[in-house]
Amino acid sequence: FLSDAADIPRPDDVLDGAVMEGARALMEDKGKGLREIRRALRPGGKRLLSDLCLRRAVGGGKGTTSCIAGAETLPALRGLLEEAGFAILCSLDETKRLGELAAKMIFKYGSTDEFFRQWGLGECPCRDERKNLGYVVFIAEKMV
Repeated sequence: FLSDAADIPRPDDVLDGAVMEGARALMEDKGKGLREIRRALRPGGKRLLSDLCLRRAVGGGKGTTSCIAGAETLPALRGLLEEAGFAILCSLDETKRLGELAAKMIFKYGSTDEFFRQWGLGECPCRDERKNLGYVVFIAEKMV
């Protein structure tokens, strides 16, 4: 089922797994979403989190423009998961694949800006920060 991570319509300790792909950085209260997923997972339940990340901290350690404003560094993401009660089983830096996707978009649309326009997204507001973007996948387990 699909659900808002901040309000999962399931009782405590019932889900075997949860996937959050590309959404955590967009949440207003990132901790609430992590805690809510933990609440609904059974002990030992697994969660997969994949999202944009920052390869190096900027300013306060977060992205500064709208499309990556909630992005965090890899160590910060790891810390957020651990603070929410998850043990990290595996983390994968998939930044290379993000670059491959960007290259495909450029070849298909002529530029990433044109890709954004073709999809009705306007111009990418994070032009200057794109070089700092990465992509990470975490597999974590609910700690008891």
